[in-house]
Amino acid sequence: MRVVYGLLAVCGLFLVAALAGFFDSPEQKVVSATRKCRSALGINMLEKAAEYCKEAADGARDSERVSHLAAAGANMQMAAFVLTQKRVGEAADYCRLAVANWSKVSPGFMDSERAKDIAACGSVISLSLKTKL
Repeated sequence: MRVVYGLLAVCGLFLVAALAGFFDSPEQKVVSATRKCRSALGINMLEKAAEYCKEAADGARDSERVSHLAAAGANMQMAAFVLTQKRVGEAADYCRLAVANWSKVSPGFMDSERAKDIAACGSVISLSLKTKL
């Protein structure tokens, strides 16, 4: 009977670890944090948005284990969050990272999203240049 309880305990721990995202790849963690950041920003939960956006942007820096598409999304979302905090220079830095990541994504893949993101980043970067003058 002890063996059965032991096996149930191990299975329970495995299930908890799986539900907590312990086995997620770095890319899955970045995509999840980006989605949570977007959602938190959408409902004006700025403290949670800061936490999730930071997690996504930090994970996006691991370029060997995260795709350029996921990194572009994370950096765009972090730029959007930082812009809500009126930190234009920092938003422009994240936009530059996002544009660099978008340039490494295969052409023909999410072209409309790429065009919108790059256009938005162009506006943010030009705004940051104007505010520095």
